[in-house]
Amino acid sequence: MRGVFYNACRAHQGELLLWGALILACVLLVWSPVGAWAGTSGPLVVVRDARGEPWLRFRPVGALQWDGTALRGTLRLDSTEIETPWIRGSLRGNALARLDGSRVLLEEFDFYLNNAAMPVQEAGETTDKAPLVDLGDLRLRGSGVWHSGSGRLELSALQLEAPDGARLTGELDWDPRQGLRTDLSLAAEQGDALVRRLARVFPASLEQVAVSGPLQLGMRLEMLFSPAEAASSGQRDREAGQVGQWNFGLDVRQSVRLAVADALVRVPRLNAEVQLLPGSSGAWDASGRVAVRGRLHPGGVELVSPKLSFDAGVSGKEYHFRRLRLESAEGLVLAGRKLPVRAVTLRGRLTPRADQGWHAHDLRVSLPGATLAGEAHIEPDGTVRTVLQAGGMDLERIGPVLGTLAGLDGLTAQGRAGLSVSVEMGAETITGDVRLHWREAAYMSGDAQYMAQGLEGSLRLRSRLSMKTLRRWVNADLRLDGGELLFGPTYLDLAGHPLRFTGNANQIGADRFKDLQARLDWQGYGTVEAEGDLWAHGPLSEWRCRAGLDVEDLNLGPVFASFVSTPMGLTRWQGENAGLGGTGHLTLSLYSDGTRADLEGRMRLVDASLRSAEGGVDVRGANLDLPVRYRLKGEASMPGVSELDPEETGALRVGHLHTPWSERENLAFRLALVPNRLYWLDPVAIPLFGGRIRLEDLQWDRPLSRSFKFGVNASFRGIDLAQWSREGVPLRGVLEGDLGRITATRHRISIPGAIRGTFFQGRLRADRLFMDWPFEARRQFGGEVSVRGMDLESLSGALGVGRVTGLLDLDLQDFLFAFGQPAQFTLTAQTSGEGDFEKSVSLKAVNSLSVIGTGSGLGDVGVGLFASFFEEFSYARIGFQCILNNDRFQVRGLIREGGVEYLIKKPFLTGINVVNGNPENFISFADMLERMQRVVKGSAQAAPQ
Repeated sequence: MRGVFYNACRAHQGELLLWGALILACVLLVWSPVGAWAGTSGPLVVVRDARGEPWLRFRPVGALQWDGTALRGTLRLDSTEIETPWIRGSLRGNALARLDGSRVLLEEFDFYLNNAAMPVQEAGETTDKAPLVDLGDLRLRGSGVWHSGSGRLELSALQLEAPDGARLTGELDWDPRQGLRTDLSLAAEQGDALVRRLARVFPASLEQVAVSGPLQLGMRLEMLFSPAEAASSGQRDREAGQVGQWNFGLDVRQSVRLAVADALVRVPRLNAEVQLLPGSSGAWDASGRVAVRGRLHPGGVELVSPKLSFDAGVSGKEYHFRRLRLESAEGLVLAGRKLPVRAVTLRGRLTPRADQGWHAHDLRVSLPGATLAGEAHIEPDGTVRTVLQAGGMDLERIGPVLGTLAGLDGLTAQGRAGLSVSVEMGAETITGDVRLHWREAAYMSGDAQYMAQGLEGSLRLRSRLSMKTLRRWVNADLRLDGGELLFGPTYLDLAGHPLRFTGNANQIGADRFKDLQARLDWQGYGTVEAEGDLWAHGPLSEWRCRAGLDVEDLNLGPVFASFVSTPMGLTRWQGENAGLGGTGHLTLSLYSDGTRADLEGRMRLVDASLRSAEGGVDVRGANLDLPVRYRLKGEASMPGVSELDPEETGALRVGHLHTPWSERENLAFRLALVPNRLYWLDPVAIPLFGGRIRLEDLQWDRPLSRSFKFGVNASFRGIDLAQWSREGVPLRGVLEGDLGRITATRHRISIPGAIRGTFFQGRLRADRLFMDWPFEARRQFGGEVSVRGMDLESLSGALGVGRVTGLLDLDLQDFLFAFGQPAQFTLTAQTSGEGDFEKSVSLKAVNSLSVIGTGSGLGDVGVGLFASFFEEFSYARIGFQCILNNDRFQVRGLIREGGVEYLIKKPFLTGINVVNGNPENFISFADMLERMQRVVKGSAQAAPQ
């Protein structure tokens, strides 16, 4: 502090103790061993100072009265100039006193100190030359009692009133043998006015601190003499060295708002207790605690009801911090995350230097899992330089802290890390440099979604804070040189692909960054650079920024494998020669003002390729050049095709395209990405199974949003089902269709048109086609299909299930396919009512129907018996229905006569009936599929055609 007046106080301690509450006039008001009568206009009571010099003169007001038990009267202090090392002014007032034996009762006193001023003595200055701090006019009132025998003074109901409404109230107890005790309260409605009056008492570094609002403080002071000294000395005035113990207390009863430059700081309610114990040869011991009632937010860190305790000492010119411990029962909260760090302890020694500076050495800062050791220097100009280091930190102990910061509950870690911290705090700037390095580190989150092993790398964080502007320059340098990482489904091997990230910015406040620059160099992947300004206030959607992004030489192969095919389980695109290849380049600029966000730039792919593992799809020599304009936030006006500017049009060229059904060379298409729509401007013709699919007017609205919508007009002609056959089951027919405007969202694909064609010589139609959740594992699709006049002889011959002749009508309704198999449908099959045609079924076909219906054939005996007489049987009608719902499969006959269900009904005289003997029977769809596969693959018992 500027006011260095401790030595002066020691020289005038007798005056200091009495004047401490402006009580000096009352002590010897009516009784004093140093009083004397003067022969002026009236008797005087003279109070002399510690050197025996006359100091204060009191004049009786009227005569002293005897009330039968004690002498009682009023004394007046005429205006007297006083000058002490710690206060000056013109003192006057009155006191009503009563002499009761050895006690002097101060029933009431009222004093004024006009033009009060406090000398502020700079180091090296004499008291008479010290500048003065104006305190205004002060008034002191109260009552008390003075014990003349022991010299004890007890004052109560003290009230010290200062200008601007400030008031000091409380009690004082002075005992020459035991010491001084005070309990005072300070109330100031205009705290800023009081602080301005006392501004020069505080250090110059606090000149920018202003108080806003009222002050409510409680203050306690005890100066206690040691028992040995009290017994050996009867003197009233004692030197400071005779004090056995000092106790200080401070109670901030109402939170205080401070304005520091342009920032507002709130000091919550708190209670502080300090104890000083003087020892021999100028040694001191100090201990105490500070308890905060509420929350503290120092530098972005939140402490809930923290407590600070300390134990220190002074020996010669050296200060010892045996323990300085900060505790918070609920832990430390950083960036909104509650860390499991409940205590931090500091130890060390502080020694003065020859140049008036200080040296703090043997420093130890203890944290969970780590102890930082180092030293600090305090320069004569107040600059503080600190260096702390910790080697071999146990990551297993600090793992929970790291997990909380990363948002990974239950994180466990192993390995060792080293840390060094360098901080320099000056009057205008604060600079910091933090370095962290680790080797063979491993961690795993509680849900095992994030883990690593063998990690090697380092992190360096540097910052420089200007105290004038409160702007902070920050710089980060992260290196990951080796190890393996797994986050979610994404796996990274850093041993062959080390990365380095660097970035710096000017930080204003907690969430604003100007002149931000960042660069990522990732061996084998590419380079990313970004620059701009960022205001990260509130949720991510409300951030404001102006930024540029450049991605150069992006290796599409590792990027696709690490972040697409492997995490998504796309095994078809994984393998030595499978996946995506080529190089990508991206230049973008982003502007966001909180209400809208616009993205502009250009995207290029050079010599890109895409190949499936089995080689069925092979795309080579693809080159893309696409201008980009997109609105990430806010309403976007989507221009029509006719409104596109030629400069907004990009191009995609493909050198070679191979698919299982076609092969093309030298394809070229025009594209455009404008707010917020992607156009494919040229029609696409795709050869498929002897026919051709044509796609036109491709349009993708909001392609970067989860609420995207894709649309395309689709039609096809001449699709030969024979070329589409799978697993040895030959299909016959030709398809065509106009599917209309197909639309796709994240939730559903809708196809308004229909498919038409022939299926085994029958007329086919499929419509009401759809797919729900097309991009999720729960995807499902369905529709309805009808076939009229299907030729059974062609179908049975293709399936190899025996010979069946006739025409059949099929209706597939409520068809739903999910999780790799049909989930529900109703299939109705009936003999066609159109035309005159042969209706017969071979014995093998009957046996196949028996396998499908019952799970077993007719048996060797049955087949042989019928085969010796018949090869084919006639029938009059076929009618059955297959129903699937939640894996419950049922077959019902549609021909019912005499309480019997028939699947096949014979003519009037000869033929064969196939009866549904157990119509209420249910089997699983898997069992039915297995039976059908046995029949189709020829696993049923052999029978004549």
